[in-house]
Amino acid sequence: MIKPCLLAAALSVMAAAFAPPASADYHQKAEAQMEYIQTHFYDIAASRYHSHFPDKPGGLPYAFMWDNGVQ
Repeated sequence: MIKPCLLAAALSVMAAAFAPPASADYHQKAEAQMEYIQTHFYDIAASRYHSHFPDKPGGLPYAFMWDNGVQ
């Protein structure tokens, strides 16, 4: 049988291992990523997204799969 103090110690070690770092600000990172995507990939005039940045020579002008989860 596992002693309660050993179980508590094991659980606290596991919780610390899976906790996000204190410095992680995922909301801020998501906002920065969305800003980058909108600035570099979105074509306002066409209301579409490019598939590459910078544009790939000879490639298709716009992406067709953005709606399937790229963002």
